[in-house]
Amino acid sequence: MQCKICHQSQYTTHTVREMMFGTKEPFIYIECNHCHTIQLVDIPADMTPYYPDNYYSLDVQPPTAYASPLRAFLERARTKFAVSNTGILGKCMFLRYPDGAPASLYFIEALSADIRILDVGCGTGRLLYDLREIGFTHTTGTDPYLKAPIHYPNGLVVHNLPIEQLTGTFDVIMLHHVFEHIENPEAYLTSLREKLSDNGTIIIRIPVANCAAWHTYGTDWVQLDAPRHFFLHTPEGMDMLAERTGLIIDEIVFDSRDFQFWGSEQYKRDIPLMDERSLAMNPRSTLFTKAERHRWKQQARELNASAQGDQACFYLKKQ
Repeated sequence: MQCKICHQSQYTTHTVREMMFGTKEPFIYIECNHCHTIQLVDIPADMTPYYPDNYYSLDVQPPTAYASPLRAFLERARTKFAVSNTGILGKCMFLRYPDGAPASLYFIEALSADIRILDVGCGTGRLLYDLREIGFTHTTGTDPYLKAPIHYPNGLVVHNLPIEQLTGTFDVIMLHHVFEHIENPEAYLTSLREKLSDNGTIIIRIPVANCAAWHTYGTDWVQLDAPRHFFLHTPEGMDMLAERTGLIIDEIVFDSRDFQFWGSEQYKRDIPLMDERSLAMNPRSTLFTKAERHRWKQQARELNASAQGDQACFYLKKQ
């Protein structure tokens, strides 16, 4: 068997359990000894059982269901700060409830309200809705797992089409925790390039292998997410894919959080992510002390600074 990224034939085999929902079904992954990409050996013919209705991206409450005008106002302030680094109220909200997805746009040069933005694999379109509410009117979303398109009162349309069926080109194409779910990443990256304007940017935000969390937790690393994650990419592997598809990596920004620690610690204790004991389901869970949580947040910042965090944004442009 060859690595599908660098085509080398030397690898290490790992058995990884399904632990988001806790079925504990085993899956075989290989870790390439050359580019260190981790990849699922046998992709299930039918992936729908692994994306139930309560899967997080499809279960997000539609943005129009904000509980009050105050909630909507605070969401707009938070998104504006994340994108532009302006606004004291937005900064307070962002520090209390951080979200790296809108923050990834902060690194786009010449970001303006008329920029054409496509969010691929956007679920119900929460991020795009918030962007539209602060003035980004040329926003489009698509998620093939949606049962039907969504039309919002503010003009946003979220399609349920594959990217090849979308018309036009875009200045920014975002994939937030999507690319790791793609069966043929090289072909998909080629399709993304075809939809990109000449001076545009593709943002691919993914978990990254060969990181500190992988070396610490091994097959209990929470971001493996078997079998939904077909590939756990690395900067080396992404650079190879970019070169073969006519792209270059312009920048890499590591933005991992303390999830890499508490999620993996839960898996070590045989606690699934969607278990009622999990921090994901019960933020007031007493599984971990405040001191542990504080230490993990600090460690996440340190790992990001040293390019060893377990997720990152890759900014790609045309060669």
